[in-house]
Amino acid sequence: MDEDTPEQKAATLALKDAVEGYARAYEMQGILTDFVGLGSFQRWDDDGRAITTVGSMFINDSTPHYRLLGLVEFAGARWRKEITDDSED
Repeated sequence: MDEDTPEQKAATLALKDAVEGYARAYEMQGILTDFVGLGSFQRWDDDGRAITTVGSMFINDSTPHYRLLGLVEFAGARWRKEITDDSED
């Protein structure tokens, strides 16, 4: 894998700082060990067709996939429960 550019390293550090700031603002307890950020990006090709891509962001490339998937799957399970609980009202 190619080494990150200085700009990429700075962006990763800024993202980590932002996540830690968010956690402090919402009074989350503990030390940040992992995070996954997901984003949807929209662009258009030369013919005007919409193309959507999904990007993932995390602290570093050494985080094992099973931990990343665990975070995403657990969050998905919680969101599905929220949806189900809301639909029962």
